[in-house]
Amino acid sequence: MRGFVLSQLRRGGGRLLAAGIAIALGSAFVAAALLGSQIVRTTAYNAVSASYANADLVVSGEEGPLSEEQLASVADAPEVEVVSPVVQLAFEVEHQGRADYAWGAARMSDPRLESAVTTSGSLPASDAEIALAGDTAKRLGLQVGDELSIANFASFDEEPARWTVTLTGLLVDPAGFNFDSPVAIVTDSLATQMLEARGEPALPWRALVLLEDDSGLEASRDTLAEAIPGVDVQTVEELAHETVTAFSGQTDVLTGFVLTFAGISLVVASIVIANTFQVLVAQRAQTLALLRCVGATRRQVRGSVLLEASIVGLVASAVGLAIGVLLAQSALWIVPTLELAVPVPSVIELTPAAVIWPIAAGTLVTVLAALAPARVATRVAPLAALRPLELQPVRGSSKVRLVLALLGVVVGGGILAAATFAALATDVSDPSLFVLAGIFGGAVSITGVLIGAVYFVPGAARWLGLLAHRFGGVPGKVAAANSVRNPRRTTATASALLIGAGLVTMMSTGAATARDSLDSLLDENFPVDIAVNAPWDMNGPGELTDAQLAAVESTEGVARVAPVLTLMGTASTGGDTWSDSAIYTIDEEAAQEVARGGLTLPSPGTIAAPQWMDVPDGQTISLTVGSSTIELEHDAEAFGQLWLASQDFERLGGSPVTSSLWIGLEPGANPEDVVSSLRDTLTDLSSSAGVPIAQVEGAAVERAGYQEVIDTMLAIVIGLLGVAVIIAIVGVANTLSLSVIERRRESATLRAIGLKRGQLRGMLAIEGVIIAVVGAALGAVLGLVYGWAGSTLLLASSGGLRLAVPWRDLAIILVVALAAGLLASVLPSRTATRTPPVAALAVD
Repeated sequence: MRGFVLSQLRRGGGRLLAAGIAIALGSAFVAAALLGSQIVRTTAYNAVSASYANADLVVSGEEGPLSEEQLASVADAPEVEVVSPVVQLAFEVEHQGRADYAWGAARMSDPRLESAVTTSGSLPASDAEIALAGDTAKRLGLQVGDELSIANFASFDEEPARWTVTLTGLLVDPAGFNFDSPVAIVTDSLATQMLEARGEPALPWRALVLLEDDSGLEASRDTLAEAIPGVDVQTVEELAHETVTAFSGQTDVLTGFVLTFAGISLVVASIVIANTFQVLVAQRAQTLALLRCVGATRRQVRGSVLLEASIVGLVASAVGLAIGVLLAQSALWIVPTLELAVPVPSVIELTPAAVIWPIAAGTLVTVLAALAPARVATRVAPLAALRPLELQPVRGSSKVRLVLALLGVVVGGGILAAATFAALATDVSDPSLFVLAGIFGGAVSITGVLIGAVYFVPGAARWLGLLAHRFGGVPGKVAAANSVRNPRRTTATASALLIGAGLVTMMSTGAATARDSLDSLLDENFPVDIAVNAPWDMNGPGELTDAQLAAVESTEGVARVAPVLTLMGTASTGGDTWSDSAIYTIDEEAAQEVARGGLTLPSPGTIAAPQWMDVPDGQTISLTVGSSTIELEHDAEAFGQLWLASQDFERLGGSPVTSSLWIGLEPGANPEDVVSSLRDTLTDLSSSAGVPIAQVEGAAVERAGYQEVIDTMLAIVIGLLGVAVIIAIVGVANTLSLSVIERRRESATLRAIGLKRGQLRGMLAIEGVIIAVVGAALGAVLGLVYGWAGSTLLLASSGGLRLAVPWRDLAIILVVALAAGLLASVLPSRTATRTPPVAALAVD
């Protein structure tokens, strides 16, 4: 039988190619996911290790910073050559009116332990010098040799201590997992001065150790840990592993993310493979019958089909592995061009798991998918070799299938619905339990839907066939009948597209809902696109000058500006009193012009209090500014924190200041460009006029950033799911091919009584469209429902949930399904029209 299998592999290459492509794509996903996960882990490990330079060991305090006695004990250990404490601190850097915050560190006592790398200049050698990361220096307009000031973070009512230093070098900007890498380097003595100036001990939490002989690394680690109480001693490799493990959830999510879609592709591929082998068995029915006539047993026939499936699966999986390796290596070739500051490996590392799993998964799925066709092959009777190929009898669906389908839909759907309603009705900060329950319920219910698809897919195809029957003429009538002639096969093929289209719709619905909910949440908390705020000091909010107001109004992209007035006073409800409270107002007409959507401001006689005050709706709040006191009623529905109508604000008297500006953008203006221009303009104005730097906050930028993340993730997901859809299209083509084989005599008869070649092509095209559109339409409906449920589970706790329908994406899915049905009919129709009617009828 081996010779027979090899000959059939050579003869059935075209048909087997479709199955091979399907399984190769799924295996490529598995390989790319495993290799990608390994690359991320290696990259993260290298980045963490780079923070410790050439250190052999890292010593940390178990319950606090390392004491001087502990450091001395480490240094006196016989196996230790050098010990250097890691002193870290945060401070402010200023230059010509520009300011930034820096995460700094003291220079290491030994150059071999220094992880900071300069791109130009050198590290500081005296207390009057500093090295800064390139981005920080650029932001402050600094070059090597310039002077700047550094200031300690101080308490709210104290002036910070300041030092004047010279920039001696520019550092490589830290990135990735390299969290310990500083953006500023000072000398150890200057770091000690800065820490002592704010009353903090200059004691490190960690120290790096160089050994005289690193051959006994583990032994030296254990010796130090036992000899010095209260310290934790780790090798750099152990510490890097610990750090990466703390963040491994991100890596696991990435791996699981891609492996999920690899599994989806393999499931869809299994449907295609099953249909492919059904086509092959149908084509070889007479050949298999002849084998039975000459003595082949049922076991040998079944074994020949499974052997063929194993070879196809093994070869296709190997090809998929090669594609996955190529994709992963291509990513490593592209990453260096992005100029990332993360040490990325240049060559992928092929682990046994990355090689074995893709091949094993692809081969196993292929063999499992071929089991049913192999069973059908054993049922070919020897006498079938003496008679023409007829249509296989269609078996009805069992009651067991119906019961399982109903159980899956009812139980799983009930769990999903209960979790969804609980997420809506319960105010919890962590919806993880609801999400897990929803995932379980969704998985059970969709399994029930797929098991029971045979009960509703043919009905949907029959309904759609009515349109073809009415408007498609004779080809439409025949196609409508053929599309439901074998309900099981039609259901299997439509299910492949149902899975792909359903997942694409679900992700699109989730993305659209997240986008609309995000807009709602941002509009609720940030009613304007951009706000410019004066900095606060110990006396309260600062004041924006007329020059700053004029600079904002003249900035390109700014359409309207609404000033916010502020007074400092005391708020009281009788039982609670809040002194030094900021009280705000804004002209309502101007606010409505710059606000997004409907902004509800307090009406005269009311006030909006912040949630943290916990004031009941309708409670009377007293405001006192100087000698003036007014009483207002709390309106919980209004916007703001101690905001009131301008008429009431005027009754308080006092000397209000313009603390903020609400900005409305011109149509089509890029919020990032406007924010950047405002920051540059206000920083330059601060430098030249000597006024405090105004802070620019951009809800529009935050909105655009979130939407970019959502759109990027959606593009990746749809790209991955697109592979599953392509595989499903191959399945439609295989189903139509099997229809051509089974109805060879019927098609010949139609041709003999006058059906033209074009009409025969049209008949197969309509049949393909019916199957594709039914699968895509049902998938879109299910995807919409599951997308809404998933969005509710994930977003209900954050507030602002706004369910959305991705109409554009739904239209694209249906258009793609229509095109898929037409495309899938091309090859089968060529086969059907090439056979002359006389030749087809001559089988008898």
